[in-house]
Amino acid sequence: MRCCSETDLGNGWNKRSGCNVWGESHINGVCHRGKTYTEAVDICESVGARLCTAQELLDDCPRGTGCNFDRDMNWSSTPGIEQPTTEYEYEAEYYSNGSGVSVKTNHAGYTGIGFVDYGGSGTYIEINNVNGGSGGVCSISTNYANGGSWTRSCKVSVNGVDQPGELSYPPTGAWNKWEDSNTLQVNCNPGTSNTIRITGITSGPNMNKVMVSVP
Repeated sequence: MRCCSETDLGNGWNKRSGCNVWGESHINGVCHRGKTYTEAVDICESVGARLCTAQELLDDCPRGTGCNFDRDMNWSSTPGIEQPTTEYEYEAEYYSNGSGVSVKTNHAGYTGIGFVDYGGSGTYIEINNVNGGSGGVCSISTNYANGGSWTRSCKVSVNGVDQPGELSYPPTGAWNKWEDSNTLQVNCNPGTSNTIRITGITSGPNMNKVMVSVP
């Protein structure tokens, strides 16, 4: 990581031709590698400096200040561009295929005409014709209730391929209290040719809907 400053902070800080800032890599005499963004911000601010902007890095303003960082990726203070996404919602009770599950209406607060009550390990729902947008990495989460006392979990497969990680369902406090699960990154095909299967590992929750965000 490297820092920049509008003022000369002393020995080691260098102002290259064409730059309006001084740059340095040895912060308090130390080369800082493998730092998180927050850690890098704090280190620069501790000496009265800041992270360099992306343009200052592209202009090589801190170049030649040591630590062999000239060819490394470095944190910048320039905000990234958030890529737009579209979210599609699928009511769980309209699943295409399933095993060991049933549609119930005995707990209030759900959307649609009901919710899916999972059974034990290996029970699942499968939703066909899921929109994967332009394809690539999609995000999947679910709206659920868990009135039990222990965390339940499900695995996800997309188009027959098991995806890494699992959906986790901590207790929500009551069967009529609905919350969103964690989010998994999965691989989707472009268009509406995707099939998502959500399978209980221990036992699934009561599932209200499935949300898929796509690029």
